Amino acid sequence: MKTNTIKARLAIISLFAMAMLTSGCADLFNGSGSSSSDSDTAYVEPVADYYYGEFDDVPIPKDMKPSKEGYLVSTQGNVKVGLQVFSGRVEINSLNRAISEYMSRDGWTLFSASSGAKQNMLVFNKGDRLCVIITVDGNINTEMRVNVTHKI
Repeated sequence: MKTNTIKARLAIISLFAMAMLTSGCADLFNGSGSSSSDSDTAYVEPVADYYYGEFDDVPIPKDMKPSKEGYLVSTQGNVKVGLQVFSGRVEINSLNRAISEYMSRDGWTLFSASSGAKQNMLVFNKGDRLCVIITVDGNINTEMRVNVTHKI
């Protein structure tokens, strides 16, 4: 009698193990090479939307709010030039990807990009103007400095 009970338990365990293995193998062949939960945690969602600050054609990710410090904007002819500073709780790499995407949508061309330990600089070109955007990764907030000027 013990032998039949042991065989029945082994059969149930074997079926359960096979079911677990086949469901695991299905994830391997779903085209992504990993389960969906692994890819969800690896992907960082870019900043969602944008608005315009002082400069009519420089998009600002909506999670970045204007700061009163570092504000210096003037009008030369019919074009605004100067500096506007923003701050927000945004991951810096996500912010930089969003800036690049939004700027290209508005007709800006990425001219140069450089990065340091906790800051990045993106230089964009559009017509007779340059826009230099510096992002700085702070302890709590990320700062974004937007400088727009005429080409010399």
